[in-house]
Amino acid sequence: MNNIYVYDTSLKKDDYNLPSNILDHTNQYKNDSKREISMMMYYLLGIKLRNIGFSLENLYFFNNKPLIDGINISLSHTDSYIAIMISDEKCGIDIEKIITKNVNKLSELICKNDYDKYLNSIDKNLYLTQRWTSLEAQYKCNNEKGFFDMFSDEFPYKTLKIKEYVLSYVGKCDNIYLNDKLYRV
Repeated sequence: MNNIYVYDTSLKKDDYNLPSNILDHTNQYKNDSKREISMMMYYLLGIKLRNIGFSLENLYFFNNKPLIDGINISLSHTDSYIAIMISDEKCGIDIEKIITKNVNKLSELICKNDYDKYLNSIDKNLYLTQRWTSLEAQYKCNNEKGFFDMFSDEFPYKTLKIKEYVLSYVGKCDNIYLNDKLYRV
C-alpha cells in the first residue's frame, strides 16, 4: 500500500464521474485547466483507493488536506504531472517543474539554512527545486510546524527527477509508478 503514482496530465478524459464531496472541492478552482487537472487527480485517486478497498465517498478534507480514516494520502499536481501517495504511515509529496525564474530571491528564502550547499551545487536550479519540493512534502506530511522551519532530519525526504520535474516525498514508499508502469522500487 505504500506507493506513489505519477501520471502525465495529457491522459485526460471527458467525464470523471466524481462524487459530490470531490466536485465541491475541485470547483474551488476558478481556472478551468487547474480544475480539470484536480478532477483528473481525484479520479485517479479513486481508482487506486478502490484497488485497496476504500472509496472517494469516504474522503473528507481538513485544512484542505484529503483524509480517509485508515490510510494516509498526499497529492500534488503541476501543469504536466499528477502525483498521488498512499501509505499506511504519515506521508507528504510534491512535484514541481525545475525552477528557472526568480532564482536569486527564492534561493535566499528556501536555502537560508544551507546557502553554502546551494552556492556549491553543480545545478543550482535543480538543487533549489529539490529544496522547495522537499519543504512542501514535509509540510504536507506534518503541517503543524512553520513552513520554512520544518526542514530537518525529523522529516527525512527523498527526491527524484522525472524529465524536467522534481518529485519529493516524505514517508514510507515501496514502489513508484509512472503512468501505471513500475518506475522505481
